[in-house]
Amino acid sequence: IRKISIIDVISGENRGERYKKSSTIFLHKTEKLSIPLYLALIDLKSGIRRYKFLIFAYMLGISMIISIFELKNTLYSSDWIEKAGARPRFDFALSLPKEVKKTYMEKGGGIKGAYEIINDELKAAGIPAYILYDKVCTVTCIYNGEEHPMCNIRFERSYEDETEIYKGIRPVLRNEVMIDTMSAKRLGINIGDKLQLKYKKYNEDKLTSKEVTEEFIVTAFQDITASDINNTDIIGISMSDAFTGAVAEVDNEGARIDAPQKMHAEYIERMREMYGYSSIRTKQQEIDYRLQGYDALFVLILFGFMPMLGLTMILVTIMYQSINLLEESHKISFLKCSGFSNRFIKAWQMTRFVLIAVVSSVLAIVFVNTGAKAFFRIMFEKMGYVMAYEPNRNIFEFYICLPGMIIGILAVIVFFTLRKVEKIDLRIF
Repeated sequence: IRKISIIDVISGENRGERYKKSSTIFLHKTEKLSIPLYLALIDLKSGIRRYKFLIFAYMLGISMIISIFELKNTLYSSDWIEKAGARPRFDFALSLPKEVKKTYMEKGGGIKGAYEIINDELKAAGIPAYILYDKVCTVTCIYNGEEHPMCNIRFERSYEDETEIYKGIRPVLRNEVMIDTMSAKRLGINIGDKLQLKYKKYNEDKLTSKEVTEEFIVTAFQDITASDINNTDIIGISMSDAFTGAVAEVDNEGARIDAPQKMHAEYIERMREMYGYSSIRTKQQEIDYRLQGYDALFVLILFGFMPMLGLTMILVTIMYQSINLLEESHKISFLKCSGFSNRFIKAWQMTRFVLIAVVSSVLAIVFVNTGAKAFFRIMFEKMGYVMAYEPNRNIFEFYICLPGMIIGILAVIVFFTLRKVEKIDLRIF
């Protein structure tokens, strides 16, 4: 009778009637494969159905955590202010006190002249910064015989239009316009359709005005929000100089600094010396100012929902580890009788957990960029924000560090549950 060695037992030589072939992985054929890793691979290969719920739970938990951080990184950012609000890229914001603003308006003959004076002052001071502004006019849009009175028109920009085009081509001719995608979808407007705009236009004396109605062709859709903070339907229509002479207000759209990012702080301090500390907001301060409600929402999610989600993953881990140690007590006892130490057995159990967690993380990342992304795109479309929702990703932080941190925390839990290995009696085998 041929003796069966410990290596034969572990490697699965499949000799004898008692040992049926259970795997195509053989330890003696893969010399560089450690025994704990080998056992973990055999477990997953032969009993993947046993761990499918655990893999699914980990995948769902990790994908939800990544999605929450991606959502915060997307909505609570300058990118969202620029995309959803059709604002240009900005580096800081100017907010002058009323009295100071009034003085500049008197010097410049209006708010536009005031911003031009400020831009000249910045240039004279050697600061490569300038204020961005445009004109905003509220008009009535007439389409298919129906009037829609809440329409925001932006024109005569002091900056190049960087609004993302969802469909079509940017307007070039005077009678061409683009509107937001949400309103176009709601009203059934297509590229090439004609609509009429009713607005007030100054007479030649520049003091009195009259109401005029003009026809325009839709050449493009903007992917911007279709509703304001009160959910009032707004049709955002933009063109170049088509509305010159219209009764409108000048709107401050932020400000830029034409210098490397590392020099922004220095120039902002110099501008605060000129206009006062409270008159100049940094980019982050402007984000906090514009998105106050979002911050409170994400604080609630991070400190309310996330702990519950983390606790659920920890409890699932403890449950699975307890069941595994109970069901595998005979196998563990056999390994102890064969001369393997508690440290070796713990390494096998930990290796299996890490493999499961890594596979779950990979599946979670795939799900975040497929199913979760599709869900958020539908959700944002239904809420009237943007059609082509695209998360603001941070590959290193969200796809490497975050899953790694989650796996590390769960590994600590597994480490403590593996103390029970030392208490498993050899007589069980």
